[in-house]
Amino acid sequence: MIEEETMLEDHEHAAPVLDKAIAKVFRQELERLSQSLSDPDKANKRVDYAINELDKLGQRQSEMPKYDAWVAPFYLSWYQGSQINLAYSMVRGILTKESISKELFTDTGRLYVLDFGCGALVMKFGIALAIADALQDNQKIHSACVVSYDESKAMKNIGRKVWKQFRSEVSSATRKDTSLSYLEQACELIDTRTDRDSWRPLDNEIVWLSAIHTAYSANKNKVKKTLAWLTDEIRPSAGVVTSHVKNEEIVNFISPFHHDEYEEHHDRQYDVFRGELPETTKARGKLLVSLQRVETKTMNYLLNKPVTWEWRSIDDRIYTRRQ
Repeated sequence: MIEEETMLEDHEHAAPVLDKAIAKVFRQELERLSQSLSDPDKANKRVDYAINELDKLGQRQSEMPKYDAWVAPFYLSWYQGSQINLAYSMVRGILTKESISKELFTDTGRLYVLDFGCGALVMKFGIALAIADALQDNQKIHSACVVSYDESKAMKNIGRKVWKQFRSEVSSATRKDTSLSYLEQACELIDTRTDRDSWRPLDNEIVWLSAIHTAYSANKNKVKKTLAWLTDEIRPSAGVVTSHVKNEEIVNFISPFHHDEYEEHHDRQYDVFRGELPETTKARGKLLVSLQRVETKTMNYLLNKPVTWEWRSIDDRIYTRRQ
C-alpha cells in the first residue's frame, strides 16, 4: 500500500515540474502552428476556432470536439493538468485494494495498462506518479507498460511531447531536489507500445483497462462494443471508466465491467494536486495579450481564467476483479 503521508509530502515537488512541462509545450506548439500561417489574422482565427471547439466540452451533453492540431494545445493548456490529477487519483484508488497491491508489488509483477482513448497520455502520467509514490515507500515494482490508443494523432503527438519535456524537467529538477529521484526512476520503468500486437498482454503482466473521458453521445455505441471486446480479450484485473461531464447514463452504457466478475468501488480519494498551475496560466495570459484581435467573448473568458488542478463534476467508476 502507498502511505498517504509520503504522497502528500511529494506532491508539492512534482506539481511545479508538470506545470512547467505543460506550459513549455503549449507555447512551443502555438509558435510552431502560428509560423505555418503567413497572415497573423489567420492565426487569430484558428485560435478562436480551437477555443470554441473545446467549449463543446463545457456543455451539458459534452459534444466531442474535433481534436486536431490546433485544438490539441488548447486542450493541453486547459485540461491536461486536471486530467493527470484525475488519472493519478484513480490509480491510487485502485492501489488501495489489497488484492491488487499484492499482485503488483512483487519482484516479478509487471503492470500492463491498456489506455483506450488515451488523448494526451494522462494515464501514463498518472501511472508514473503512482509508481514514484510506491518507490518512495520502499515498495518494489518490476516495470510497467502503457499501451496508448486514440484515433486523434494530434492528441497523442502532443502527449508524447509533454512526456518528453516532463522527463527532461524531472531530470533537471532532480539535481537540485533529490526527492524527485523517485519520479525519475518511475519514468524509466515505463515503456510504451503502439502496434496492434501490443493489445495482448504477456503471461506475467497484471492487466488494467482504462477508458478516461472516451465516450460521447456520438460515439458511445462504438466505444461500448470495443471496450466489451477488449475486456474479453485481455481479462483485466482492474478498470476505470469516466465521462467528461456528469453523465451516469453514458458511463453505465459503455462500461464492460457490470457482470458478476467485477466489483465497483466508491471509497476513492480525489484532488491529489490542488490549486493553480501558475506557469500554464501565465502562458495562456501572454497569448491573449499577443493576439491582435479577440473575436469572441468565449476566447477572452477562457484565456483569462486561472488553470487549476481540480476537475469539475464527472461520472467515474473504478472496478476490480472479484477474488
